[in-house]
Amino acid sequence: MREQKGAWLDRATGIENAHLIGAHLILPGYGDFGPTLEIYQHTVNEDLPTPFANRGGFGHIAFEVEDVPEILENVIKHGGSKLGKISQNEVIGIGTITVICVRDPDGNIIELQNWNRY
Repeated sequence: MREQKGAWLDRATGIENAHLIGAHLILPGYGDFGPTLEIYQHTVNEDLPTPFANRGGFGHIAFEVEDVPEILENVIKHGGSKLGKISQNEVIGIGTITVICVRDPDGNIIELQNWNRY
């Protein structure tokens, strides 16, 4: 876990009194100093229009999960919402995907997916 703030962050982000809390997750296969996935949250957030899957800019992030309905239930329990409905599709040569797009509590779009591979 990390907390970032100070004049350097204000300059870097263009936000006065910027304050971030979050974590760097080391990606597998690269060792202790490899690339990371940063997951940060500003302590003060401005409201933005609700994003949609076909709107310009950042679209979504996808996660493969063990049980799509169970994770969907947890998303809703923690303030998220459904964007679509659970759907399945067979991808020839790979398997069947079970998938749904949801919104996190901030409205960001997250794809939950599970593969039943051949």
